[in-house]
Amino acid sequence: MSMTIRTPDAEEEKRKAVCLEQLSFDRQDLLMRWPFIGGIIMRMELVPVRDDRLGTAATDGNSIFVDIDFYGSLSRDERLFVLAHEVWHSALLHFARRKNRDVRLFNMAADLEIHFALRGEKMREPWVLPHEESWAALPAEEIYERLLKKQRSRNRASADGGAGQAGNRKNGTGTGASPSSKKDGKDGKEGEERNESFDRHIYEGDRPESAEPDGTGGGEGGTVVIDADYAPSVTSDTAERVRSRVIAAGQQVERMQGHLPGAAAALLKRLLDPELPWQELLKQFVSSCYGGHRRWLPPSRRHVWNDLYLPSMRGEALRAVVALDTSGSTAGDMERFFTELVSLMKTFGRYELTVIQCDAKVQKVEKFSDAAPPASGRRWEVFGHGGTDFRPVFDYVKTLAERPEVLIYLTDGFGSAPKEPPPYPVLWVLTSGGTRPAAWGKSISFK
Repeated sequence: MSMTIRTPDAEEEKRKAVCLEQLSFDRQDLLMRWPFIGGIIMRMELVPVRDDRLGTAATDGNSIFVDIDFYGSLSRDERLFVLAHEVWHSALLHFARRKNRDVRLFNMAADLEIHFALRGEKMREPWVLPHEESWAALPAEEIYERLLKKQRSRNRASADGGAGQAGNRKNGTGTGASPSSKKDGKDGKEGEERNESFDRHIYEGDRPESAEPDGTGGGEGGTVVIDADYAPSVTSDTAERVRSRVIAAGQQVERMQGHLPGAAAALLKRLLDPELPWQELLKQFVSSCYGGHRRWLPPSRRHVWNDLYLPSMRGEALRAVVALDTSGSTAGDMERFFTELVSLMKTFGRYELTVIQCDAKVQKVEKFSDAAPPASGRRWEVFGHGGTDFRPVFDYVKTLAERPEVLIYLTDGFGSAPKEPPPYPVLWVLTSGGTRPAAWGKSISFK
């Protein structure tokens, strides 16, 4: 059967205008009752649409789209919940976190991460997916793994034991029943009757133009409504814009009220002080110490023919000292750490690397460079398994002909360190359960 596509008619455009007015009132209500959520949504665009591809609500991180039929069917509490839910999808950067995971399961995991955040805000939630309380402190990625495990277990138990297919959301049929038909359920109970998210999740690469209508039907005769206002887009700068928006809202609440709810405070802390992988932190530290030093040499011959006498540049070798605590705490981590470190050194081009194995005294010293790198696939032999004393390493460095740009020490941190810092940067790379051994220097966790 042929399908006819049309845009919203005059009557639907009027209803969109009414819906936009309601959205504006609801946004103000959120700002008064939940200032953090309200502070974020005040910085987002609200877009009412009449589009058969949507059905309920969605966000691309910058805008919140709502279907006018769906939104108009909701009570006040339900409307506030829907908006708060979309705000948290944006704030938690779900649009950028799915990667190659199963869309449906990650949607559910993202909704549950939001559930625990909203519960901490003491917001009434009309629809909650089934879950376990032990998931409360988990991010969506870990909730996803638990959902995946449950799904695999059901699939093994029964050939048709998997989750049902989403039904008609607007009409409330099938396992994907409309949220408006699931009112007044208690925590998790109403979710047992359905196993789908109520809103449409948008991720990087999504193109609503190519999306199929969601089964909500359209008009008679196969007519489908496509609204030009429904144009979600996740761009390269969306995540950074979201971070700026969340930080601004969180700091405003802290200035006005002095505190944030638990999930909001934790989110703000992560954005202001992100937990990066140790490899990235190591790279940032070494790069900041080296700074890409260059040495000016005699004029470059390349430009003499054009009467341009420009000095040429040659990168100086990065001089680094790496100390390995061989008292027993780092033996299992040494190979992985050193492999990553050598890979990092190669990105600087020229490097000179002094590797010191030390327990209570210096046990072995080796030197490598870009001209003489460690053998590929080398198995590391650990020398020394006694007590721990960091001072012999710093004493040895004093004997070197040239001062290093940086010293990196892999250790658990339990030992004696010099009281005064050396005249070069020091990074303590602490193994699991480790502690910083001195008040000076910087430290990162090796995980």
